Amino acid sequence: MAISRNAAYTFAAPPDVLFGLAWNTLNTVFGNVTQVAPTTLRAKTKLSLASWGEEVSVDVQQAPTGSVVTVTSRSRAGLQVIDWGVHRRNIDTVFAALAGALETARLRPAAGAC
Repeated sequence: MAISRNAAYTFAAPPDVLFGLAWNTLNTVFGNVTQVAPTTLRAKTKLSLASWGEEVSVDVQQAPTGSVVTVTSRSRAGLQVIDWGVHRRNIDTVFAALAGALETARLRPAAGAC
């Protein structure tokens, strides 16, 4: 009966790289991104049959081995008491897309490298 859920994952990449990838990821997945703090982004999902929509936030912090990314999915409607697995899917979608974007970025040659 969660109205919010979060999860954190450590990536072996610097925070500035992950922050840029997180912006692109949220924009691709949800389509509307705002920066709410120096290290935090937020996007809103659309209404669906399962929910009134969610706010999905991504926070990127420095870690000893790279960066810790915390993704939180929260119901926008305060009356919603069952999430029907929507929060878990939102979080899993963001982490999968972020990991894919990081892998793609690593496969690209550096600018000027040939």
